[in-house]
Amino acid sequence: MAYVGLRKPYVAKYDRATKTYSNGFKYSHAVSFNINPNYAEASLYGDDMQVEYEKAFTNAGITLGTTSTPIDAAEVMFGHTIDRDLNKVIFKATDEANYVGVGIIAPEKVDGANKYVALLILSAKFADSAESFTTKGDQLQFNTPSIEGSAVAADDDGNWKITEVFDTEAAAEAFIKNYLNIEDPTVEFNVTQTLSHVTSSFDGDKIQEGETLNATLTADAHYDLDTVTVTMGGVDITATAYAGGVVSIAEVTGDVVITASAAKITHTVTQNLTNVTSDFSDPTVDDGASLEIVLTEDSGYSLSTPTIEMDGVDITATAWDATPQKITIADVTGDVVITASAS
Repeated sequence: MAYVGLRKPYVAKYDRATKTYSNGFKYSHAVSFNINPNYAEASLYGDDMQVEYEKAFTNAGITLGTTSTPIDAAEVMFGHTIDRDLNKVIFKATDEANYVGVGIIAPEKVDGANKYVALLILSAKFADSAESFTTKGDQLQFNTPSIEGSAVAADDDGNWKITEVFDTEAAAEAFIKNYLNIEDPTVEFNVTQTLSHVTSSFDGDKIQEGETLNATLTADAHYDLDTVTVTMGGVDITATAYAGGVVSIAEVTGDVVITASAAKITHTVTQNLTNVTSDFSDPTVDDGASLEIVLTEDSGYSLSTPTIEMDGVDITATAWDATPQKITIADVTGDVVITASAS
């Protein structure tokens, strides 16, 4: 075997009673990994010669060097108390290290082909690493941590190490993570909706990576959707993610921001008046609003019954009151056209 590297150390807590792994994590980046098996030996001599010889595995010294020590190691491996929010570790004299399983990938060349060896130490206990700090001098120097421990048999069958060769790094990594019961962490992204006179069918503020996001946007009564923008991971994806009042993202890969506003619906009020004046001068009226207009004929003229249309439909019969010469529309739902003349 010709090893040509070292990658992706994983660690998980090992329960020797149930033979199960839990609380697994990736242990930074690998720098070095040394395994030194130890054996007990015994010889039996008779008739001036060795007649029996036994050699049995007892334990293995393990040294793991990495670029850094993750906070999870303090809790899972060494039994310390951690405050993840403050990134703080509390060391107590009574802290006791836990048994852990360790997995790592060693790439190798076999007959010119790249292979990937998944190596598992099934049950080991480590101690906190020694710490050394040096001031920065004329030349830069990296000081990387390493931890030392001892591996023992993980079960009654004496198993303490497993190796398996794979054609791809991904397959080797999957084998290690599956054996140590390590699941990929759930990645969540924020969903921020800034809505003005708009409601959304999506009522959460988080969504998991890879999930589909669908949100139907509905304008408030008497409003129309006006502007909608959608960004994901800071990139504007409106053109592909929004159509016809629906935001649809097939696979979420970043924080999503939906900004939508609706504009008040208005209708035009057109007054075609001959020898008549009106007390309403605005060119528009809000959708759903009431409209009241009093018509007054010019001096010396007599007002004929006007014609009142809304959205192209004649509503004179319900909207016109001749006695006060008043137009009343309780709920405007379309453009209004008033035609009135006096003779």
